[in-house]
Amino acid sequence: MVTALFLVALDAAPLPAQPPRPDLPCECAAIFARTVTAIETDYVAFPLEVRDARSLAWRAHVDSLRPHADGTDARACSALLRRLVRFFRDGHLLIVDRPAGDSAGLPARRGARPRHAISARDPWNERAVRDSLRAKRTRGIALAPVEGIWRGPGYRIAVIADDDARDRATGVVMAVDSGPWMPGQVRAEFVRVNGEWISTVWDDAFHPRTSPVEFSRGALLRMAPLLWGRVDPAEALAFVDTLDPRRPLVAFPDDSTAVVSVVTFDPSHGPALAASIDREWDRLRERRRVVIDLRGNEGGSSGQVLPLLPLLWGDRLLSREEDAPTPADALVRSSPAMIAVWERMGWAPKGLVDRLRARPGELIPFDPNARVQPPPAPRRRPREDQQVFVLTDGSTVSAAEQVVLWARRMGRATIVGAPTGGSIDYQSTFLSRVGCASMGQTLVMPLIATSGRLPEGGHNATGVLPDRRVSTTGAWLSELVRR
Repeated sequence: MVTALFLVALDAAPLPAQPPRPDLPCECAAIFARTVTAIETDYVAFPLEVRDARSLAWRAHVDSLRPHADGTDARACSALLRRLVRFFRDGHLLIVDRPAGDSAGLPARRGARPRHAISARDPWNERAVRDSLRAKRTRGIALAPVEGIWRGPGYRIAVIADDDARDRATGVVMAVDSGPWMPGQVRAEFVRVNGEWISTVWDDAFHPRTSPVEFSRGALLRMAPLLWGRVDPAEALAFVDTLDPRRPLVAFPDDSTAVVSVVTFDPSHGPALAASIDREWDRLRERRRVVIDLRGNEGGSSGQVLPLLPLLWGDRLLSREEDAPTPADALVRSSPAMIAVWERMGWAPKGLVDRLRARPGELIPFDPNARVQPPPAPRRRPREDQQVFVLTDGSTVSAAEQVVLWARRMGRATIVGAPTGGSIDYQSTFLSRVGCASMGQTLVMPLIATSGRLPEGGHNATGVLPDRRVSTTGAWLSELVRR
């Protein structure tokens, strides 16, 4: 079990989704109803967030959306459910597509994927794609934010917007490291609806998965759970690894500045972060300025912050109760589904399941005996006069937000950028299918409320606010390194 300090920041790997069951509905109206029931019965935030007038607003919201579910196909149904959960500004409450068709249909699904030619003479050559993008810019056509050559997990993909419809774009496989895809196949489609880009990406079983698109650093494109890094056109000072956008980087853009770029706090990338800081420590400790770049950080486990502590550590400690509530403030919800989830959890506190069974329908303390422990003091320190900045944007979420709060409380760093995404008040997610295998909708919900006082004092509604608000972080970085 992690230390008590890290409990409130835990964003553990989600449980596997419930296996497909024959009784899961395949009609959107029934899927919609099932999702509403799950939120009202199992979502830990519901009894805290939906009170008094907010209850009437929730009911009106549900009633306004319900008629649109009749006869809706899978993609439109997922879009409708996303509108439903947006009532709660909670980045840990979301709909993901997890269709699971039978393997016998895979050849047919593969054969059904269309092919797309960028250039008639040399259709799959990356140079042709780069020339096409350059020609657009030469003609004064601004590239859509989804356009470019991107590195995905095991492949490179070109995304080109339609010349006649700038609100649509197509993603074509350019190169494959591994997997069943072939160059030239259309793997992704993008459409802009009411100013928001929505993606459909086909997985390795050739099932479509829809997701809203988030942009960060001018070089990251997130379609949960996918993350692509832009290869071309390159973005200056993005500090994104072109082979693996989740890999941490330590860079030295000038003689006075160091940048530690952390795109994920997934524990699988923790050793790489520690190794990169160890390898560059002598240069890091002597730099006059250090930027901890958390733009686009997807979260994970905030215990992975330990390699950063020497750079963030200050004299102020997490001592005041309003700054660091004890983990005993954390609450979980008792329901049959939640009891089943906690029975499967290897890190549940002793006696939690029994306490849930004893108080059906209530919010109960996660661990009444837990107490906050201070973070471990780092064994090494940088130069005393070193300036430290933590860079954030609207895609800095979850465990990364807790790191931002700790950095502020320790007193050494200045938070610069835009407000974070607001996904921290309710944490540690699990997945539950709400639609049948062919429809694929899965509801992701958090398990733990960090305090029974929420939403008062929380951060989901506004995000964690920076000390210095900067609208264009790339320009701010450029100015910083020119000093």
